[in-house]
Amino acid sequence: MKRMSMKKAVTVFLALGSFLLGGLSLEAFALEYPTKPITLIVGFAAGGGNSLAAQVIAGYLTKKHKWQINVVNKPGGNSVPAVHEVYSSRPDGYTLLVDASSSSSIQYATMKELPYKVEDRTFIARCISSPNVYFSSPARPWKTLREIADFLKRDPENFKWAALGNTSLTTFNVYLFLNATGADISRTKKVDVKGGPDLFASIAGGHTDFSQYGVGATMPLIEAGKLRPVSVISTGDRLKRLPGVPTMKEAGFPNTGLIFWIGLSGPPGLPREIVEKWNQRMQEASTDPEFIEMSEKVFWSPDYQPSEEFRRTTMAECKNLKELSQRMGLSQ
Repeated sequence: MKRMSMKKAVTVFLALGSFLLGGLSLEAFALEYPTKPITLIVGFAAGGGNSLAAQVIAGYLTKKHKWQINVVNKPGGNSVPAVHEVYSSRPDGYTLLVDASSSSSIQYATMKELPYKVEDRTFIARCISSPNVYFSSPARPWKTLREIADFLKRDPENFKWAALGNTSLTTFNVYLFLNATGADISRTKKVDVKGGPDLFASIAGGHTDFSQYGVGATMPLIEAGKLRPVSVISTGDRLKRLPGVPTMKEAGFPNTGLIFWIGLSGPPGLPREIVEKWNQRMQEASTDPEFIEMSEKVFWSPDYQPSEEFRRTTMAECKNLKELSQRMGLSQ
């Protein structure tokens, strides 16, 4: 058998190395993940509930596991551009979406043409959830949902409510309440704003009358007297920080409203090993007193669901909200 020349051996070695590296699966790289900063993309403005949740998750993993995580806010377009950017990214776990109803089930329910399919994303894990709060402008006379409902029936044309476009949880929850009052929603005025801070400024400044948002982002303004809370959407009792504010059931509108959940998803084809690593970290976090304390400071609570359960619950929500949006005329 002839010996291979040194030159040919080097050529073969380089070719083999190039082949192996070129064909090396992302699953193999996932073993050492992460080896560089991770970007969490939020499709809404900084200061809102989605952004606060992302900061909690990123802050915990940075402190506990030394992961380098950058939270990047990319508001606009009902979060479609942000979601599309994640779908278009390399499936290596370094560009992920801070997911929520507004970027998944509500898009599915209300938007006929999306540049992606909601079900094609890699559902990583559901992480935390938060109650929502309905609030009004302090400049308005009403102090309860019942008083607002009575006004809506008398004078819907002079009722202005702030929203974040048809694909936001805020819009859906306000629609759910307005529908429950029996008022003619088409005669009310919907004012769209870009993000949570703009929504709060609109209500606090008396430019609009009513809206809804996650309690964590609204609490500082409630405590400052800039927003008047009238009810909370929660799965349990009244909030400790808002003991005088009734739940929707107590206010006379049971089964009205959706809670605010946050999960993480990635582009299609994200390796199973990376998904499992995130699940391991988020499952640990869900029972870690430090993560619980960090979450509760901004009115979030651990609400962990592993990948497949997260997919099932989100797709079930897609179906339910699709049926609801068709009844309410929200589909675009």
